Amino acid sequence: MSSHDGHAQPVTGDGAARPTDREIVEQMNKLQEEISTAEPLLSSQLPMQALVDEFDGASEAFRLKAAHLADSYAGMRRARRDGNCFVRAAAFQLLAKFIGGRNTALLERTRAAFKRTSEVLK
Repeated sequence: MSSHDGHAQPVTGDGAARPTDREIVEQMNKLQEEISTAEPLLSSQLPMQALVDEFDGASEAFRLKAAHLADSYAGMRRARRDGNCFVRAAAFQLLAKFIGGRNTALLERTRAAFKRTSEVLK
């Protein structure tokens, strides 16, 4: 165990020095910054053909599923794959429905659910 700052640094089974907690956090921050500059939180709307093309070389099962989705939906948006992608995509779609004003029953059910949730969290 050795370190350039005089403190012992753990080593792995093969004798290589393990990164410190600080180095791990710095690496995670660097990766997060790279991801955030490379991918938007949500993309603009894309044609479903983009999904079909993505699975062009995949197994038949994946190609069929992509084709089925393309037959069922007019477009899609990609969400940044950062661990919050599902929540971000679901919230975006919900807000899009509210803004469009097409589904007032959904708006009222969602308001009631949020109210119940906030009461539980008190």
